[in-house]
Amino acid sequence: MAEKATKATKKKTTKKAAAKDADAPVKKKVKKKRITKAEREATEEAERLRDKWQELHTLSEGQPAKKYKIVDSYESNSALDHAKLGWGYVLTSQNNRLEVLFEDGIKILVSNYEAG
Repeated sequence: MAEKATKATKKKTTKKAAAKDADAPVKKKVKKKRITKAEREATEEAERLRDKWQELHTLSEGQPAKKYKIVDSYESNSALDHAKLGWGYVLTSQNNRLEVLFEDGIKILVSNYEAG
């Protein structure tokens, strides 16, 4: 008989707890998004490039940047001004391909293009 009383008590307690929970607002647990090692490294690399761009932009403030045209040639370690990408710094120039550091990251541009 003690078992029946215990079960009944448990049920009542459960019903009371359920009634209290029904009146209380439901709180959802917000899970934090876990950042993978690759994502963290990519973010750090992007920040490093942005800092390097800022440093180069500051150092070359007095010098005019050459407007980018696909038919022109560019030397390494020179500034250029792209119509859509903005101010950039030519890191390398090989085989008519320019590796340019922009504020958004490194982009590859074409130079010395001859329409045939």
